[in-house]
Amino acid sequence: VSDCASTKELMDDPSCVTLDKTKVEEAVQLKETISRFIEKVTIVSELEELLKWQKNKDCLIYPYRNSANSRNRQVLVQAFCESMSLPFVGADAFARFLCADKALAKNIIGSAGLVTAAYLRIDTIEDLNKECQLSFPVVVKPNNEDSSVGITQHSICYNWQDARSLAASLLRDFEGSVLIEEFASGKEVYVCVLKEVDGSLSIAFAERQVDGDPDYFKENLFTGSIKRLKTKSTHMLPCSSAHLDSIKSCFADVFNRIGSLVSLRIDGRLSNDKFIVLELTTSPNLNETAEYLSAFKIDGRSPESVIKSMIHNEWKRHLITRGG
Repeated sequence: VSDCASTKELMDDPSCVTLDKTKVEEAVQLKETISRFIEKVTIVSELEELLKWQKNKDCLIYPYRNSANSRNRQVLVQAFCESMSLPFVGADAFARFLCADKALAKNIIGSAGLVTAAYLRIDTIEDLNKECQLSFPVVVKPNNEDSSVGITQHSICYNWQDARSLAASLLRDFEGSVLIEEFASGKEVYVCVLKEVDGSLSIAFAERQVDGDPDYFKENLFTGSIKRLKTKSTHMLPCSSAHLDSIKSCFADVFNRIGSLVSLRIDGRLSNDKFIVLELTTSPNLNETAEYLSAFKIDGRSPESVIKSMIHNEWKRHLITRGG
């Protein structure tokens, strides 16, 4: 299930939810990858079209849709499938909603023994009258968005007056709360977790760098315009860290605490052997050049083998559930 955005839509609206729509070429690429090991793969753009698949017991849905004009837009396909008893790949509606709420996700991250940036959650304009004890600079961003929606380089604020002003603006422009958190300087690092068919977890690390400027993320954010509009050229590379290796069990703990997952991407900043987790993504972009598949490719896994494990894992669970 995919919603497809044109390049023009993305260019016209670089700071809001249009950025999170799946590009046509991304949906086609994913279909081509899955078609290498599954005979019939169909792209469905409207939820209502799923109803005709309800009686097909050999049908498995892959949610790849985010763009409905609703604060629940990231979980609509999962919730729809659950209500219609349609099997689907990936996190259920609760798990995805839980991780989409950055403030709630921090509780899970901390419970697993990982470090996250100190923060202040703003739910109403009145909350901006609170005393701020954070260290500046801070990052001000929507609490319930992903794909860096609502985040620009101007999201970095160096004083409370600017932070309050931006937070008030985001409260008006986005549904849900606003997160103000301390800026984390360091390497842009991704921890990617995959549940294999046998139930074991595979964990891969990767770093993203800006071409010609390896220290860019020490002072800047990985914004939506860089991610989706390619305003800066970047590349993925291996991330070798004894510190990350030493806390693999914590990453596995996060995965298991959320539950109902086959994949998880843990985004953070690595500096001086300290990894600060920024957010969790339960339905990572499966473009072959995006972070999740790139991390496993660096580890020697083909994109096909990763997606195949995800699908076979869910199909195995579906057969057990229906008693097949």
